[in-house]
Amino acid sequence: MPRIRRIEIKKVNADGSLDLGSDKNKNAWKSDFVLWRIKNNSGVKAITKIELKPKTDNVFVTMPFENGPEWSSQINSSVREGMECSYSIYWMDENGREREHDPIITIRPTPFSGDIDVESALGIIAGSTLGAASTFLMEGSAFVERAAALIAGAIIGGIAGWLLLRKR
Repeated sequence: MPRIRRIEIKKVNADGSLDLGSDKNKNAWKSDFVLWRIKNNSGVKAITKIELKPKTDNVFVTMPFENGPEWSSQINSSVREGMECSYSIYWMDENGREREHDPIITIRPTPFSGDIDVESALGIIAGSTLGAASTFLMEGSAFVERAAALIAGAIIGGIAGWLLLRKR
């Protein structure tokens, strides 16, 4: 499910660059909506344009556009994890001078969301079942120990299936 990634322009740094907050504001997941917003008293009067740097990967569905008090776009769902997109924010300072800031958006690995294909789901189920069956059949275990072993085997088998899924 797409998230909203807010990139807040907090202030103008002494070197003329923009403070966009923490590193999380420089990362996004596939399909995220990205919103650029100017904080009050930041020293930035307006964003005038956002465009890609030459020879960079385009991660956006559409180029960022002005949308009321914000600029917005959406990350393409088919981009590669780890892809970096260099872009420029053209902005106007409080004295009316146009300036430029050059941040990067990096596409984060998608967290496991449960949206998997049938073959992968069957692999996870098979791994869980085999792990659980092998631990349950251990000889000499009391019932409680067998139940604990069954649960542990199911978890280990599920993790193994998930790891196989992540390698695809």
